[in-house]
Amino acid sequence: MRTDSWPWRLWLVLAAMLLAGPWVDRSIAQQQTLILDNGLAIGPGILRAQARLDKKGFAGSNETQAAVRIAEIDDGLRMTYVSSKRVAREPIETPEPFKIPIKVNQSDVSKTDLVIQGGLGNAFSATPFDPFGRRIYMFQSPNKQIVQGITEVSPQYVRIQGLRGDTLQTSITWDMRVAMSAIPPAQLREVLLRNADPNRAQDWLDIVSVYLAAKRYVEAREMLVQAIQRFPELQTSRSEIKRIDQLLAEQMFDAALISQNAGQFMQAEQILRGFEANTLSVETQLKIERRLEAIATVKKECSQILDSLREDLSKGTDPSVQQEFEPVLEEISKHLTEDTRVRFADYTNLRTDPTLTPDQRIALGFSGWLYGAGLAERNLSVVRSGYIARRMISELLGAKRKNDALIQGIMKLESGTPRYVSRILENMPPAVQTEPTSEVKLQVPSSEDPQTLTERSVPGRFLLEVPTSRELGGGMVRYMVQLPPEYNPYRRYPCVLALPSEELPFYDSLDWWTSLNRYDSQLRCFGDTSRNGYIVISPEWNEPKQPMYNYTENEHQRILRPLRDAMRRFNIDSDRIFVAGHFMGADAAWDLALAHPDMWAGAIIIGGIAKKYVIQYWPNSKYVPTYFVNGQFDGENPMYLNASTWDNMLDDRKVDTMITLYTGRGHDHFQEELPRIVDWMQVPTRRRNVAPDRFNVVTSRAGDRYFWWFETAQLNPEKLVHPLLEPDKWDEYEIEASLNRENNSVRIQKAAAKEYSIWLNPDMVDFSKKITIDAKGTTRRYDINGSTQVILEDVLGRADRQHPYWARLDTPLK
Repeated sequence: MRTDSWPWRLWLVLAAMLLAGPWVDRSIAQQQTLILDNGLAIGPGILRAQARLDKKGFAGSNETQAAVRIAEIDDGLRMTYVSSKRVAREPIETPEPFKIPIKVNQSDVSKTDLVIQGGLGNAFSATPFDPFGRRIYMFQSPNKQIVQGITEVSPQYVRIQGLRGDTLQTSITWDMRVAMSAIPPAQLREVLLRNADPNRAQDWLDIVSVYLAAKRYVEAREMLVQAIQRFPELQTSRSEIKRIDQLLAEQMFDAALISQNAGQFMQAEQILRGFEANTLSVETQLKIERRLEAIATVKKECSQILDSLREDLSKGTDPSVQQEFEPVLEEISKHLTEDTRVRFADYTNLRTDPTLTPDQRIALGFSGWLYGAGLAERNLSVVRSGYIARRMISELLGAKRKNDALIQGIMKLESGTPRYVSRILENMPPAVQTEPTSEVKLQVPSSEDPQTLTERSVPGRFLLEVPTSRELGGGMVRYMVQLPPEYNPYRRYPCVLALPSEELPFYDSLDWWTSLNRYDSQLRCFGDTSRNGYIVISPEWNEPKQPMYNYTENEHQRILRPLRDAMRRFNIDSDRIFVAGHFMGADAAWDLALAHPDMWAGAIIIGGIAKKYVIQYWPNSKYVPTYFVNGQFDGENPMYLNASTWDNMLDDRKVDTMITLYTGRGHDHFQEELPRIVDWMQVPTRRRNVAPDRFNVVTSRAGDRYFWWFETAQLNPEKLVHPLLEPDKWDEYEIEASLNRENNSVRIQKAAAKEYSIWLNPDMVDFSKKITIDAKGTTRRYDINGSTQVILEDVLGRADRQHPYWARLDTPLK
């Protein structure tokens, strides 16, 4: 083994830390940043080693170096735990950021023996910070009020400590951390200015330094200008204003790129054209000019595509073709953008071929919009048939009931084969139209008279409902959805399925992710998910006053039915759906992620607790990345209840997980974690594995009976556990299956059912060759071409238009 490699050096560093003790003095430790194998950077912060998170029964044990498996980064705001096996390279050393101590008499800081044990419980409310950085933190318990004071401000965190109260019960030793963004800007500014010496210029420059390090450039500039006006000796610092302007320009340029990547092209261009040239460096000016030139080039190419389509359409041999395709041309002109122009790659590359007839050029152009790039269909008859098929498929998918006659009619079309139908499904807009009556409206101040309220629709926000199954009584489940700005039904969007709780209702859960500004006259959403182009869905899955998640199949339905309904209405990327939740909703999200790991690109668990099936199903975490956020003093003590499950996950190299524990925080919603959550979701590998080469999952609940291409109507009952019962002993089944693409075979090793179905699609096998199926030792070879009926029925059920199954085989094999 090479001992000079970075993994070995990292292991030695962590082992040395472990032997030295689990805690390192913040004042002397060097800050470091870890780069994970997925490219995500964690830190900067103090790097520590952990053998395990679960300390129960190990307080006096003597851990060896071989036990090092968890890397912890403490950035002052929170502790982040990752598997040391997933660190990609040697940590990057970073200088410790500048901090501003807030003047507080040390005698006022509570240093009693009364410390927080276990959990804080739910906070009832907190007063705003006064100019001295103090507030009263109130709990639901009677007469429980704790005075807190800001004692330190750094770019990474604001330190808030418990101060002496009137009684011993209200004097608690408490060190809480929040992000700078968690404190209203005006309050934070007032505290910093009150703390600064009005006659000492350096105190003002320190505030500028903190704002700069936090990348709050507007506030840094304002503070520097104010300091220069106040202190004549700072006139030499005017050049710093220019530097801050350049940093702000870089930040805005990055925002324009984010908008462009999210399909918000008008917003991106507006940002790029809004720069003041005299505040930019030459390098930044060149970058902006090149980006604007690229935007102009795209617009020109789109215009040329439309002109070419019009010209070719006018030269067709059949006059009825022009009339037939005029509505399609209008549709293309409305939705042709940088995203969708790729559909015309074949057309732009081949159109000038002199051997093409006018009708072939028409077919080549309009087939791109219908089938996508790569097919290069030149048969006009097939393309005309394809648009007829698209209308019929849209009618089929938009209907409330299955229409067998319509399916048979599609199959009879020239374009009704699996090859064409799968392409149509992938490239068509969603079939179900959402009526304007479903728009969410709010009362906002009138632009003419701010004292008068007027009703206004929130752009892209809808309140919808979907019926549950007959087994659930056919009742309706409401859900809200927020579309990103400049939504285009022909572009696929990532999605967050945000599960609310009793404390955070579904409309507040939607706001947590999207950050709707109710004071903005246009009611825009400024959250990181909206900026990055996510569709956010929040279903009202829980019953009124429901105290906890019950782990039932009925609850799964009340969550998944709204998701599938939204997939029929909006263009959701089925490979990038993240399930998330707060508190009770986090318990549900964690359970769903492990019960159906084939559905998700990742899971975000905020305030969740490991219970019941989650404890048993942790091996399924290999197939779905997870991100946990908890408070150190959450009422249910997550480190005590979750640590054993987290240890299992962190010790498995195949499990992609990250655990965040906020210092001194209780049962909180952790709004300040959202930017890092979105960074985590934006990692390029955050896509579900549609067809893994092998999977081996565990299950012990009757409803958890389908995984990727395996499905059974009924699992063997012996080991099943009812969600409302607590068995003496938990047991589970294994379901194991594999693909061998070299010999075009599918194998089921373990099934946990007497009868089951095997679903097939082109992601798994090559339908042009014989397919070998091995079902628990029974082997058969088949010639399978795929079925349009199977494709359409599968899409009707799962609403996944990107990866429909083409064929289904039932066991026992024949």
